[in-house]
Amino acid sequence: MVIAITGSAKGSVPKEFVFQALVSYIGKGHNWILGGAKGVDQFALEYLMDCAEEFEVIVPGKIGNCTVRPFDGGRSVRETLEEVKLRVTELNHPIPWITPAYLERNNKMVEKCELLLAFPRSDSKSGGTWYTIGKALDEGKSVKIFKCYK
Repeated sequence: MVIAITGSAKGSVPKEFVFQALVSYIGKGHNWILGGAKGVDQFALEYLMDCAEEFEVIVPGKIGNCTVRPFDGGRSVRETLEEVKLRVTELNHPIPWITPAYLERNNKMVEKCELLLAFPRSDSKSGGTWYTIGKALDEGKSVKIFKCYK
């Protein structure tokens, strides 16, 4: 099964919560799709790498623009992806840090997945994660929402 992960980049979802949510999906031969952003994406990237799971990262621009430092100030996403030679899809959006670029990335993730695991901020009913949830539901994809209430 192809599973995409989407979630808040604002730091409202703790790393441990993401790890616990993913544990029941690990080791079952799934293919994973991530967005390469900070927050939930970086936590999922770290966890999937630790578990030696196979995954693809879709970035709105080019991998060279992906400078998020996911591992407590360690390597950037770009450095990490280059090191482990993972599958990366670069959408080459001319301005990758604006909303249309992120939505294009999220649409591509939904297009490729069978199941969407979503980690929205508990204090919001709008934003990119909720957009992606709606898009997946509109396309008849399965969606599992994980809400963390601190």
